[in-house]
Amino acid sequence: SSGSSRRRGKDSDKGTEWKATWSVGLVREQGGDLAATKLSFNLKDSLETAFFAGSMDGEIAYAEYHKPEDVQHPEYTKMTIDAHFGAISTLQRSPFFEDIVLSVGEWSFKIWKEGLSSPIFASASATTYLTMGCWSPTRPGVIITAREDGMIEVW
Repeated sequence: SSGSSRRRGKDSDKGTEWKATWSVGLVREQGGDLAATKLSFNLKDSLETAFFAGSMDGEIAYAEYHKPEDVQHPEYTKMTIDAHFGAISTLQRSPFFEDIVLSVGEWSFKIWKEGLSSPIFASASATTYLTMGCWSPTRPGVIITAREDGMIEVW
């Protein structure tokens, strides 16, 4: 059926197949693959090639997807940080300050400044698992988090 061919990445009406045009390997500084769960790009600057990636193991990687022409196997990962104890569930740039990033993982949320290896703010451990978080779209200093017990908190 045409539905099953679409699931495999093929548009049966046009005979075209979707394929990755670029691959970026993320690795930990101490070695090994970094399994990304969340990505955060700078949407205000279309020429910016640096981005953040959150991992299943609670790391945040600062990486670059630009490949220099004269380098065969570039190191895309520029820095990794042990940020949370478990999977990163949220990784979001501030809509007001492009160098500020919010991360949420298991019991806490943290605010990071691009270029620094430690957070500029770390919440106390919550009493229950945090499932997500986001920046307020209208107030620069407001963060909203959701908890596993159904509560939403405004910070």
